[in-house]
Amino acid sequence: MKKNVLFILLLILMLSVTMLFTGCGGSDTPENAAEEAVEATDEAAEETQEAESTAPSETTGIAGVTTLEEYFNTDGAPKDSLGYDEDTGLELTVSGNELTYLYDLSRSGQYTVEQFKNDAYVDAYVDSVNQSLDEQGGSVFGGTAKTLEEAIGISGVKVTVTYSWEDEILVTRTYTSADATE
Repeated sequence: MKKNVLFILLLILMLSVTMLFTGCGGSDTPENAAEEAVEATDEAAEETQEAESTAPSETTGIAGVTTLEEYFNTDGAPKDSLGYDEDTGLELTVSGNELTYLYDLSRSGQYTVEQFKNDAYVDAYVDSVNQSLDEQGGSVFGGTAKTLEEAIGISGVKVTVTYSWEDEILVTRTYTSADATE
């Protein structure tokens, strides 16, 4: 049951993150991109909170597992949620107690090289991502860290979100269960 809840939570979170990332896609004006990103982030936060409410209220942890990475290496863990999604450019990895979302905008198909050669566009995009993360990052990603800790029975889980264009990091944020908001 716990593994199914975690699998569903991670799938919903991956969808939520995809919505967060693609909320800015296709907009030629940074103002519209910021508005779309905030709307997508609000929807993502609601979906994550719904998934969290289905998790068991009392967890005893999974015997013998001391890190998130060990959990994902156990039989029945939601390994399918890890990896790279070609449609969105989103890569999801786990190392130790850190769950990392890497969104390479250059691989998403949502953006053009011309957009990211334009410094004003890049600055506006980064501002809109930062605004979205300021408003909803704790709820979405801090809440995910908290849910994983409670469901698996470990502590110290970090969720890192990184936006990049090819090898250039545009924004990166790390959240813990302490960042979770109601």
